[in-house]
Amino acid sequence: MRRSRELLFNADTQKLELLLTPLNRLGLTMEGSYLAEAIRIALADLKRVRIKKLQPYFYLSTGYGTVAGTTSIALGFYDCNDLLKELNRELRGFEYSFNDVVNIVRHELGHALPMLTSCIAATTSARSSTSRATTSSPTPRPTVISAAPTRGAGIT
Repeated sequence: MRRSRELLFNADTQKLELLLTPLNRLGLTMEGSYLAEAIRIALADLKRVRIKKLQPYFYLSTGYGTVAGTTSIALGFYDCNDLLKELNRELRGFEYSFNDVVNIVRHELGHALPMLTSCIAATTSARSSTSRATTSSPTPRPTVISAAPTRGAGIT
C-alpha cells in the first residue's frame, strides 16, 4: 500500500476527521451499536416489572440525560462505535463499559417515569370528567373561602 493511502485511512486520520465533523454530520445511528442493545435490555426490564405504557424517545447527544418534563432520553454519541469510544477514552479519560451503559439507560428511564404517571393521571382525569358529563348533574361542591391572616395576627 502506498504511504499516502496508509496515512489517509489510518486510525489517527479517522479520529481527526471525527473531531472536525459536526455531530449531526457523522451519520451515526443507534441501530447495531452498544446503545441499541442497552436500550433493548432496559426496556425489557420495564416490561418484566409490568411497566408497558412508557414509550421513551431516544436520541444521540453530547451526553446522557433526560429532558425535563418529557420522556425524551439523550444518549452519548461517543458510545456508538469502537472508534468513538477509543477517542473518548483518549481525550476525556473515561470509557463506559456495556454494563455501565445499560445502567445509565435504566437510570434515565427512571427520570422518565414521572411523565408516565402524569400522563396516566391526565387520562384518568379526562375519563372521569367525561363520565361525569354524560351522567346526571354533578353534585355541587362546597365553596371554600380561605382568609389570609391579617398583619399582626398571630398566636400569643
